[in-house]
Formats: sequence, structure tokens, C-alpha cells
Amino acid sequence: MLQGRKSPLLDALRIEPENIDALSGLGFTEQQRGRLGKAGGWYTAALLIRPGDARLGAQLHGLLGQILGYIAAAALMLNFALLIAFMMQADPAPKQSAPSVLVSIAIAAGMGVIVGLLLWASLRAFPPEAREALRSDMRLYSSARRCVRRTLVQLVLLGIAIVIAANPTGTPHDHLPLFFITWLLGMLVAIVNLIGLRRTFGYGLVRPARSN
Repeated sequence: MLQGRKSPLLDALRIEPENIDALSGLGFTEQQRGRLGKAGGWYTAALLIRPGDARLGAQLHGLLGQILGYIAAAALMLNFALLIAFMMQADPAPKQSAPSVLVSIAIAAGMGVIVGLLLWASLRAFPPEAREALRSDMRLYSSARRCVRRTLVQLVLLGIAIVIAANPTGTPHDHLPLFFITWLLGMLVAIVNLIGLRRTFGYGLVRPARSN
């Protein structure tokens, strides 16, 4: 895992494999680079050596907030893309025919695939131990559990809006009231969720402590 890579932190880890500061620093570095899966692996490795460490727990807590923030922000962008796609279908420009339902939904779905792939690329290195550590963090903090629930509600409302927009029966104008209500609820939940994430997790990055 450490072969072929050079950095002062990795050098310190080669000399002392259980160097908590080096493990924590590597996790922080990977988190800054957006490699959340690898960051979780380093943080978890440090926690296995020093269970219950408050600073390491705070770093893992911040990582959970960053993951939820990515998901919530992606869902918010998809919500806007879905609105644009649906309105193109329901109210086309003058002298232009409305695009098909499949084309409209494909616009939002395409963005969803891109965002999903980016998120997967960021989290693909997440080890099972890190996932269990994040679950423990959620069990420990009620505010974190509320953020997870709001994120799930946001995703469910987005899914319902997609189903309404893709409904082949009737015309888009027939579905407009229900779609708009669902979309608006999704936006309200998204705004509340993003505020809650900011208050609960801050910016997600907790700098590693330095040993004297």
C-alpha cells in the first residue's frame, strides 16, 4: 500500500507503522483531495490503534458530513435539472415542438449517472471497517442521524418527482400541479438539510492534532 509513494507522512509510517499522527494526517490529506474512501481508511486505521480518541472521532465525524453534503448537493442539482427537463416538456418554446418524455428525463438521468459515478469514484476505496465506524458515529450523534434521515427524504422526493415526470399517461400539464408540489417539497427539504449539515458538521475538515 505504501510502496512507490513518497511523502513525509508515509516515510513516518514506514518507520513507525502505528504512528497516529501520520495516519491522521494522511486521512486529512486524502479528504482534502476528495478521496473520501481512502480518507476513511486512514482514519479507521488510526482509530483501531487508539479507540475512542476524540480528535480522530471528530475527523471521522467530519468525513461523514462531507459525504452527506456531496449527496445532498448532488440531489439538489438533479432537482433543478429535472425541473428544467419537465418544463421543456410541459411548456416548449414558441414554434418548437416539445421534446419527448424520454428525452426530458434522459437529461436529468444523465446528470444523475455522472454525479453517481463521481461519488462512486470518491468512495470506492472505503473499507468495511470505515463503514462500520461511520455507522457507529451516526448511532452516537442524534444530529447526524437527523441529517441522514433528511438526506434520505430528499432522495425519496427526488425519485417521486422523476416518476411523476416520466408518467406516460395524460399530458405534462396534467401532472404539473403534483410535480411542482413534490419538487417544491424536495427543495425545502434540501435547503433545511444543507443548513442542518452545515450546523452539525461544519465544513467537514478537522485538522489532525500534532504531537509535542
